[in-house]
Amino acid sequence: MLGLYRRLMVNGWIVAAVFGAIIYLIVAGPMPLDVTNTDWIFHGNDIATAQMGWTFYRYSAWAEQIALNPDYGMDFSGSILFSDAVPLFAIPFKALSPILPETFQYFGLWTFTSFVLQGIFGWLLMSRASDNPAVRLMGAVLILLTPLYAYRLVACTHMSLTAHWLVLGALYLCLPPHTRRSWLWWGLLVAASAFVHAYLFAMVATLWLADLARRFILDFRGAKTWLELIGISAALLALVTLTGVWSGPAGEFQGGFGWFKMNALSPFDPNPWTGTVLDRPGWSFVVPDLPNWGGDYEGFAYAGLGGFILAALAAWALPNFLRTHRLSWVYAPLGLALFGMGVFAVSQNVTFGNVNFWLPWPSPLQTLGELFRATGRFIWPFYYFIFFACVHVLARKSSPRLLVIALAGVALIQALDTSRGWLSDAQYLRHRGELPAQFTSSFWDQAAERYSAVRLAPRPVQLPPYYLHVAQFAQRHGMGTDASYLSRNDTAAHAASEERIAQAVASGEWPGDTLFVLSEEVAQQASATLDRTRNFLARVDGVIVLAPGWAGCSDCGAEPWAPAP
Repeated sequence: MLGLYRRLMVNGWIVAAVFGAIIYLIVAGPMPLDVTNTDWIFHGNDIATAQMGWTFYRYSAWAEQIALNPDYGMDFSGSILFSDAVPLFAIPFKALSPILPETFQYFGLWTFTSFVLQGIFGWLLMSRASDNPAVRLMGAVLILLTPLYAYRLVACTHMSLTAHWLVLGALYLCLPPHTRRSWLWWGLLVAASAFVHAYLFAMVATLWLADLARRFILDFRGAKTWLELIGISAALLALVTLTGVWSGPAGEFQGGFGWFKMNALSPFDPNPWTGTVLDRPGWSFVVPDLPNWGGDYEGFAYAGLGGFILAALAAWALPNFLRTHRLSWVYAPLGLALFGMGVFAVSQNVTFGNVNFWLPWPSPLQTLGELFRATGRFIWPFYYFIFFACVHVLARKSSPRLLVIALAGVALIQALDTSRGWLSDAQYLRHRGELPAQFTSSFWDQAAERYSAVRLAPRPVQLPPYYLHVAQFAQRHGMGTDASYLSRNDTAAHAASEERIAQAVASGEWPGDTLFVLSEEVAQQASATLDRTRNFLARVDGVIVLAPGWAGCSDCGAEPWAPAP
């Protein structure tokens, strides 16, 4: 039995991976791992459009730049990245499409992988805190019990943003003792993050630059460091250019900076949704909810009751640590990067609970904030570093045996405290349902034979509630559509769309190859100039459609529509 224990501790990364898998099954259950099961996905939120984007991408022809998804969005479209569909998985699964089931989703596999890798990279990060295998494992368990990454699975349904293992991996590479051939691991980590999510890439790239700065401090003329900087940058530029993974309205400002941020009290707040329209159970049975301001849920960073106890123990051990250990100034770039991302997370709208004040920011920093919008997410590297630092400080003060017992107790308290969040997430996932059928009229099948595309008129930034049904109709019939929910919207495309609709309304001439789904306002305007001897304006399944060149649609399952007198 003792031999088995020692083998498990030496191979602690495997045990950490198993813990990650168990936590995933507790939260999500086995249902998402069935790749043919999409019932848990469609709930009218971000994961639904991710699945829709993937399905369009899967069945479209390969573009010259393989990450492009032109049919989902048409002139609003871009890379599969912008529908949050994880290009790191989407591209290889598209290549495998001929052998995949007709209905297929990989988001269950992706999130399961993220939970497992959270354990593995948590174990790696804790190997920088202690040489003792049992301490490493208990530290990894604590990383697994932090709610940040699981919160993205349910509360926000941002599947790509469950990949906090990328941040853990970057921290691991930044800390001593440093890995041999770090250029290779940095290259892989930076490239992987570029094909997962722009926010994760920004965090990983920032930490990589901090590590490069450390090495430049030690040897500014070192050829290896310069080669790494130039080589990885050039390879990354070539990769994203050739694949088109960043192609799209990436530079568009959508608003939200200073709103989607971190509250300064976020580490102590178990429920960032309090007072919002999506009020949900918090993550603690003990710690009370705190007041929030605006979009503080994007900066969710609850440490947990176990985290509070861990921090208190580390604070007790810190004076002794500072007396016996000298902090190396070569790690100043890492500290600056972590602190800078923390300040960026808080934004210029500094908030304590529901009390806020605004600070002036330099123009370049303001521009960067407007580009990223949801800056609250940038607290993640600092958050995980604090957990690492606490274990590191305690490992220098306590015996391994005592520390393992203490960490096990902290982990147990953390699990009990945050179980409210884990269990509510599990209940939520198990009660998801399939997208209800709205377009049931025979009109739609007949329309699909006449038109190659379906557009919204107007196509607003805030899409109408039926947009997903329009997109589903288009996808099932191999049509293009601009009924697409993407993380960024092209303002030039919006202007062109509005001009195109205005001209059609004014002239009464609508493109003959496109079916239009109109708002009440546009329908009333179009009715005044529409030639009904050539075109058909109707209400079908709760939406108003304009069918150019289909005036004979008398038995197609739709009723003519006219504005009320």
